[in-house]
Amino acid sequence: MKKKILKKAIDIAHAMCPNMRKKGLRASHVAFLIKKNRIVKIGWNKAKTNPNSQKYPYIGLTGEKITVNTHAELDVILKSGQENLSDHEIIVLRVDGEGRLNNSKPCNGCHHLLKQVAVKKIYYSNSKGEINHI
Repeated sequence: MKKKILKKAIDIAHAMCPNMRKKGLRASHVAFLIKKNRIVKIGWNKAKTNPNSQKYPYIGLTGEKITVNTHAELDVILKSGQENLSDHEIIVLRVDGEGRLNNSKPCNGCHHLLKQVAVKKIYYSNSKGEINHI
């Protein structure tokens, strides 16, 4: 991942953070779909479920299908309108209430979802504000 695109994603996530707090969310999770070092779609967490989420059911730790609020990863995948994202990477960032990058490692359901649509590489912020990848 080029530093330039990562910096741009972080700047956008910070810019979106105040709007997320106004909507009653204590932290902002923002997912950036990247293709050829360009941000092509942006998704964010929402307090409501998405009716289209049944297309991509979340799988719990014991293998059961579960219903969750709309996570940033699901939002960006639905916005892409594609089922094969093998030529895409994703960056998932969390900006906490203090404006710091925090842990945004995809949950088990999101990780399963990202594998289902074949995202090439997954990057996420950790609790130290660093960027890791899966």
